[in-house]
Amino acid sequence: MGRVQDKVAIITGAASGVGKEDAILLAREGAKVVLTDLNEADGVKVAALINASTPGSALFIKQDISSEADWNKVIAETEAQFGGLDILVNNAAILLQANLEETTLEMWQKVQRINSDGYFLGCKAAFGAMKKRGGGSIINMSSMAAIGGVSSFCAYSASKGAVA
Repeated sequence: MGRVQDKVAIITGAASGVGKEDAILLAREGAKVVLTDLNEADGVKVAALINASTPGSALFIKQDISSEADWNKVIAETEAQFGGLDILVNNAAILLQANLEETTLEMWQKVQRINSDGYFLGCKAAFGAMKKRGGGSIINMSSMAAIGGVSSFCAYSASKGAVA
């Protein structure tokens, strides 16, 4: 308990899955959490769940992580609500199932834009906010697919390789 007491964390892809569990755990450990996702309905529910046990500790912001403008908005709202940023968990990602022959350039670029470019934009935006506070931690979620690749997820494997 309290390992991240009074720290401020942004968790992308926090409406479900690993991101949701990361947000709940960080809040339980004392952090203020900003949950982001494109899935607004579920994101709002997760923030409400966290706030039910620790009032005022969670905020949901709808975000497309591949948008630099959205990153600027998320950082500004985080700083306005909680006074700064200490932790970024780059978790949001998409997975399109297609092997090399089936993957179109449009599919490839979409996966890279979200899973790779989105993480870069998050790191860049978070770095400036963390620098104001004297440091912080950035966690970029990758995958075992980054190491060996998965033929039926070639674009995803490449994007997670870029993250790793």
